[in-house]
Amino acid sequence: MKEVAAHAASCHAYQSKIKLQSLNDMMLIGEQARYGMASILAYQCCGCGEKISFATSTRVAFPTGSKYWSCNVAAVWGQMATGGGFNPLEESMSILGVPTMSKQSFVNTEQTINKWWWDLLDESMKAAGRRERELAIQQGSFHQDVPATKTGKGHLLLWKLTSF
Repeated sequence: MKEVAAHAASCHAYQSKIKLQSLNDMMLIGEQARYGMASILAYQCCGCGEKISFATSTRVAFPTGSKYWSCNVAAVWGQMATGGGFNPLEESMSILGVPTMSKQSFVNTEQTINKWWWDLLDESMKAAGRRERELAIQQGSFHQDVPATKTGKGHLLLWKLTSF
């Protein structure tokens, strides 16, 4: 949308016609492509006739390198967080007249989010384990020469190097 506004602000043909109060600034030509809930829209300047297209959503890159449209990721993420799935999303969006992604796109996005979550969780747990081990060593807390900390209930957690 920034591209449309920037063009309208800098188009000399448009500026001269505005003075005559004879036109709208930009005209929607149509949708060039649709990617699930994201679209590429095409506009034409009513002053000079230049065509401008822009995406209705940004792209987000996952650590795996794969890129997805952020509106599609948000829709899938929302369904995952609330216990929904493809069918509830499709039903909700159809009531609003909003196109959704294909079931295969939904599943691919869901699998990518799942892998990303598990990778983050795995790294977070390993980092916490390394920190607990460091604290046990600093405090001189060992059980049979293995760094150990006590839980709130008095149970011992052993921090062997092979744990991480």
